[in-house]
Amino acid sequence: MPRDRFFDLNLFIRPYDPDSIDPQATDFRKVYQKVKPWSNIIKSASNRLYFPGSFVAVDEGMIRFTGRSGDTVKMPKKPIKEGFKIWAIAEGGYFLNWLWHSPQHILTSSQLRLQFQATSADN
Repeated sequence: MPRDRFFDLNLFIRPYDPDSIDPQATDFRKVYQKVKPWSNIIKSASNRLYFPGSFVAVDEGMIRFTGRSGDTVKMPKKPIKEGFKIWAIAEGGYFLNWLWHSPQHILTSSQLRLQFQATSADN
């Protein structure tokens, strides 16, 4: 496929519904609203297919991204130095649930727990 044709198609094909994006949303950033439907599908599938044991961990993870965004985090001492940060409930490297981190909305541990409970109830 020629390069120009690819970019023309890329303008009109979106993996999300542009009408469902709420630009005034303060609790869920616009950039994450675009991936929320896909994220929810993957979360529900992972919870259906994997049954965790007694010990799970809350950990941070990074998704590499070097473009322009106000939601990227720079962590120079980590293997992935720049990208989107997520908080994940995981066991043995398998993510059971995750939350998107926004540098503008820093969560305390109790707020993080409440957010995980709310997203677990949604799935």
